[in-house]
Amino acid sequence: MVSLAEARDKAYQNRKLARAGGDPLAEKRKARTPTFQEAAEQTFQANRARWRSEKTVKAWHQGMKKHVLPKLGALP
Repeated sequence: MVSLAEARDKAYQNRKLARAGGDPLAEKRKARTPTFQEAAEQTFQANRARWRSEKTVKAWHQGMKKHVLPKLGALP
């Protein structure tokens, strides 16, 4: 829960940023968006328990490391 004073302070900061030419919403989205590598790791951890074979786990992880992460890993 956010207090009224905190909400007013945040609104003031957002207005100040907007007057300076910034986009408060873009800043907020940017702060929450994980990189592709972070999202892939979260997906890997979420699905690992479902995969019955260690071979599947290894294949998924190695495929991502070899083919996908070098090109897309740093992208949001």
